[in-house]
Amino acid sequence: MAKKIYIGKLSESTTDDQLRDVFMKIGDVVSLKIVRTANFEKNTNYGYIQMDSDESTKKAIKALNNSTLSGSRIKVLEAHYLDQDIKRRTYWTKRR
Repeated sequence: MAKKIYIGKLSESTTDDQLRDVFMKIGDVVSLKIVRTANFEKNTNYGYIQMDSDESTKKAIKALNNSTLSGSRIKVLEAHYLDQDIKRRTYWTKRR
């Protein structure tokens, strides 16, 4: 299974469908999640996506990092587990 991608600096108005449409131009999307506030009223400006292959993941990062979506310049980077031993579903990414 391909690695997860971190998408940061999303506009609050960005929807799952908008994000999926952009990434589908590069390859098949396996899963997608925009992290939302506790009351689900708006997104928290970041999310995660998983492509169908490592090749699609690399292409997406290269093509979409620093691109514009919904008026916001987004960050698209490989996501990493915070703690490889515990393998929690909490991710972080290096700033570039």
